[in-house]
Amino acid sequence: MPLSMYALDNFVAQDLSQLTECRASPVAQEFPDCASWLSSFVLNRILRVPLTKEKAALAFALIRRAEGAVVDYEEARDLLMNIVNGNRSISLYFHCLRRFESSVGMLYQSLDFSRKAVGIQLFTQGDGSPYQRLNYIYNTGRHSNPEALPSGQLHAVWIKNDGLYTDEANLSFDELRDLILEIGRTADKLAKGEIPLGPDAVADGDATDSS
Repeated sequence: MPLSMYALDNFVAQDLSQLTECRASPVAQEFPDCASWLSSFVLNRILRVPLTKEKAALAFALIRRAEGAVVDYEEARDLLMNIVNGNRSISLYFHCLRRFESSVGMLYQSLDFSRKAVGIQLFTQGDGSPYQRLNYIYNTGRHSNPEALPSGQLHAVWIKNDGLYTDEANLSFDELRDLILEIGRTADKLAKGEIPLGPDAVADGDATDSS
């Protein structure tokens, strides 16, 4: 028996009864080489850009997480499409939420690695930028106390038609997609050997075996 709107909002997830649209636009089509980023990076490191091991480790961490952000976002989007098209399975909603939370985590970590590589600051605390709100949602999902949530809330992070919400911040799907596009372009260029990781990034020796 289908649950009533009251039951959806009060026994499953806040605002679930109002989840009727998927405003998350696709992003994977912007990165047709996403699945081969890591193999391309390895080949380019061997043949064209022999990075130091330290810089290669940083590049691996960034590319892996950027790929994860793209893949998890696309899976979450597909699940959300199923939900708004009539599949109100409780498990499906939480699978969708889990994939969005995973995309947020992979995205923030990859952006943070990018920040460290170029020595910049993504945001200042409370500036309201997409970076700051992404960080807030990421940390809320990781560190919130389920027994100390505001009255009426069952979850620290939840999905609405236009994006991801917490008690104090939200990130629209358009903003989330823009951030994924940003780090995806960086990962794509890293994989192709088009971006150095600082002046000390290139190794002295050649990665190929000359024997």
